Amino acid sequence: VLLVLATPANAAESNWYMAVDFGYTRFNPTSNYPQPTGIAAVTSESGGGYRIGGGYVFNEYFSLEADYIDAGHTDVGPDAVLPKFGNPAKLIRTRGVLVDAIGSLPLGAHISIFARAGVLKATTERKLYNLNGTYSGYPDLTTHGTATGIGLGGAWHYDDNWTIRTQWQRYYGLGNTDIAVRGNLDIATLGVEYHY
Repeated sequence: VLLVLATPANAAESNWYMAVDFGYTRFNPTSNYPQPTGIAAVTSESGGGYRIGGGYVFNEYFSLEADYIDAGHTDVGPDAVLPKFGNPAKLIRTRGVLVDAIGSLPLGAHISIFARAGVLKATTERKLYNLNGTYSGYPDLTTHGTATGIGLGGAWHYDDNWTIRTQWQRYYGLGNTDIAVRGNLDIATLGVEYHY
């Protein structure tokens, strides 16, 4: 690890970059706890999401990135931002800050693949719907927690400043008895990096 960190980066004048990603998210329950009376249990939830942040490139093999992420929007209700896919009668939404270590492998002058692993500090909200699929009117359930995650991706380095990337990540163990469900969050995105 010390050898990798000691190798100087050779791409842009600065090692700092900004990044933004948009894509598809899916919450897959692993445990459903006793539900509030008359409320439907959570099944797999799909939706839109985005991530914005930045990082520091130590060299062509290793970087660190910190992002704000908002996953699982719906087109139902006043908090609509991005469209929801699948059953519109339920909602799981996760928002938080993540920090990832990213290991990259160059495959040529402009192409690389990478793996990332890190921690997400998140707030997960659940909107409650009746068994018949109508909004219950009850207040949203909310919980806070920390989840670990892993991911894979690929990048096309257009020039010293711009990179286009696509990636998939999974964060494990979001939720608890406070929102009556626990599950994993998958995130598949397409985005850009700007190295300045």
